[in-house]
Amino acid sequence: MGTDSPSLPPVIAATSAQEAALEGLWRRYVADLRAFDPDLVYDGTSFSRLMRAATSPGGAPLRVLVQPERSGADARLLGFLVARTRMPSRTLSGGTKLEGFVSDCYVLEEARRSGVARRLHAAALAFYAEHGIGTIGLMVLAANAQALRFWESLGYRDHLRELRLHFGSQEPPSS
Repeated sequence: MGTDSPSLPPVIAATSAQEAALEGLWRRYVADLRAFDPDLVYDGTSFSRLMRAATSPGGAPLRVLVQPERSGADARLLGFLVARTRMPSRTLSGGTKLEGFVSDCYVLEEARRSGVARRLHAAALAFYAEHGIGTIGLMVLAANAQALRFWESLGYRDHLRELRLHFGSQEPPSS
């Protein structure tokens, strides 16, 4: 697929009919993430909880967006993006303004560099605009240089850094 594919159908909100196909993509996504961080806590139930939240009325706005390869109910999915909303930490002391948060984004390896992730992101921006949200955050594993380059190409910049120390069964280091 190498270049942008204008022949792709529009990005759409995932439906329960696509859940099985999305579960397969989710498993590939989690396996890819675990190559960067074996301690990830994602599992199969993470995805089913996510889909229940996306298809249930009420609650914070959430949309699972998918890029089908072609039109039709049986079309293979090339990727997904989870567009969530959340209360940013800087407003937890009484603020009520939501921000967008891209919690997960995955594109099949053979569909990368074809514009799929950019199309998913554009659909997420439209979702956030529907809800009056103008600030979007996301997290990227520091070791995932390809993902970092992609998100930076869309204008995302460092805002916060999470640091970790793995010390196993040893006592925590003294300060």
